Amino acid sequence: MKRHKDKWAMADDLRAHVDDGEFSGRPSRRWQQENKLGGLCRQVQRTVALSLSGECRDEVLRDLLVWAVVPAPDASRLLVQVYFASTPAPAQADVSLVDLLGRLERVKAWLRCEVARSIVRKRAPELMFQLISPQGPDGLEEREVDDAE
Repeated sequence: MKRHKDKWAMADDLRAHVDDGEFSGRPSRRWQQENKLGGLCRQVQRTVALSLSGECRDEVLRDLLVWAVVPAPDASRLLVQVYFASTPAPAQADVSLVDLLGRLERVKAWLRCEVARSIVRKRAPELMFQLISPQGPDGLEEREVDDAE
């Protein structure tokens, strides 16, 4: 019984010596919300990447890779940043940017259903797409497709 009391005393000493003065033994609410949002973005990224590469019937969209999924502005709407795996891929050689964005628009509802199946949430987030260069989001070509629902 004495060992148990010693552990609590050590924990109290640790709390007293923390510099920021806000040590409560649990993560803050803000950190928990950011962690949940990050987990949601990773789940959506994995689902969209697998759906585009494996189950999508469009040959051009199969060549797309998902760079990142970020909140835009919160968890109700997510921005999916995609790019082509190789430049130029054989399937994308004759495809214009407008055609590509139209193809993404046509499969957006299907991708949202796939996302809804893979996550545990009351509502599936709306998806927006942004085509980026393989170097990252600061590349030359950036175009967005907004979900109009």
